[in-house]
Amino acid sequence: MQLRTILTAAAACAAIAVAAPLASAAPKPTVVSSVNGTCTIAKLPGLTGVTKVKIKGSELAASFLDMTGCDSAYAIVKKASVMEMPFSSNGFQCTPSMVSTRVGKWSCVFQAADSSARITQTFTANYTK
Repeated sequence: MQLRTILTAAAACAAIAVAAPLASAAPKPTVVSSVNGTCTIAKLPGLTGVTKVKIKGSELAASFLDMTGCDSAYAIVKKASVMEMPFSSNGFQCTPSMVSTRVGKWSCVFQAADSSARITQTFTANYTK
């Protein structure tokens, strides 16, 4: 009888230990309705001064959130520092509007294929050449 009581108590404790983390875990959002941010990028060859990148996103699944960070913006500005024509990078379609021979305004857009997720990065590049 005593062995049965110990086994029953052990089973009850195991059930509580398994159920407790599941009950306390808050559900993660599946879609973030909007993201706004700014990244400051400096010291890139081909560009002068500091480049400020404005980032806007909407209807983003968690898997797209890393594309709204400064690492993504840095990669795009780095490519734009040597390009003065439209290009694609990491899913973004980037288009310049040249203000002068040394200044280009860029708009880079990521549009998800299977959802309404959209990320836009805009910045002005001041070229050294």
